[in-house]
Amino acid sequence: MSLSDNTAVNIGIGIAIFVGGNLTAFAISLLRKRGKNSRSREIEDLTDQIKELKKQIDELNKTLHDNLDGLRKDIAAIPSDRKSRGALSVWSFKTACSDDEDDNGPWQMSPVQESGANGIQKAISNEEKKRLFYGKIDELYAGPDEDKENAMRMLQDNEINYKDDWEFLWRLGRSHISIHEMRELVEEKKTHALASLRYTEGALKIYEPSADVHKWHAVALGTMTDYLPTKEKITNGFKLKDHILRALELSPSDATLHFMMGRWCYGVYMLSWVERKLAATLFATPPQSTVEDALKYFEKAEEINRGFYKANQLYIAKCHYEKSEYDRARAWLVSAQSLPIVNGDDEKSHQEVVALLAKV
Repeated sequence: MSLSDNTAVNIGIGIAIFVGGNLTAFAISLLRKRGKNSRSREIEDLTDQIKELKKQIDELNKTLHDNLDGLRKDIAAIPSDRKSRGALSVWSFKTACSDDEDDNGPWQMSPVQESGANGIQKAISNEEKKRLFYGKIDELYAGPDEDKENAMRMLQDNEINYKDDWEFLWRLGRSHISIHEMRELVEEKKTHALASLRYTEGALKIYEPSADVHKWHAVALGTMTDYLPTKEKITNGFKLKDHILRALELSPSDATLHFMMGRWCYGVYMLSWVERKLAATLFATPPQSTVEDALKYFEKAEEINRGFYKANQLYIAKCHYEKSEYDRARAWLVSAQSLPIVNGDDEKSHQEVVALLAKV
């Protein structure tokens, strides 16, 4: 009988773990659950259970050693040149499962086990390091523009380490979007817009079912519209909507996504007559939306997270303004005006708030 490498190792590790200190802990745990009046009888029963358990372990050990004998024969039949190319030795399996004691105790890990444990520990350590890194990036992104610049530098410095990680890629795409909004020169802005699209596309190819990936890919598509002819701009509009809706499907309680969908609806509602005619010639079903559609999404975002974004309250006011509901528009503008200015986006929204207030 032959035995696969993984099966032998798993059996060995399973025996080692259970017969170690966990058996004693198991017994103590059982005793604590029993009543004091029947303690002696319970101990006798437990002793019998332990004896039976040891008997089963002995039988399992015997089965394992029989399997190892078969494995030894299989390995012996392998040509010597193939053995030298990393085949695990029977000694490794036997040591992993042996109940023989030595100076270091009865359950010393074999080289195979020790290597595996070190690998697991290293993987956990790397994952913790990555989580801390992403946490710091997200913290900086939520801050002022200077923090966003620092986040970009940190991401660029670590790109070689995480270039195949979808969580890294969408964050780098997000940073390029932030820098795009900060820059003034058209060519520099376009460079960051293209980079944001490239990185978010990369994240999407690696892992599709992520609301963050779809969200920031949609934003990247929107960022590119300033650099596209009208036909491609409208095409991108369809793609953008699909990604926002997919992100909402994955994360329906994300206020930012509702704001984005509201912006899409408002943008379609505000299309010029020329753009609407062009869309009608390009597509069988051109994009359509109403100011009520937009308002619904903006209000839902506010319901989820009141005051989370100055621009959301600004657009609620804009919707009411379009509906000639000026008192409601003014109330939302006053509310938006009172929200803090954290970054450049807030500054632009604040200026629009002040300008619109002068009209109502």
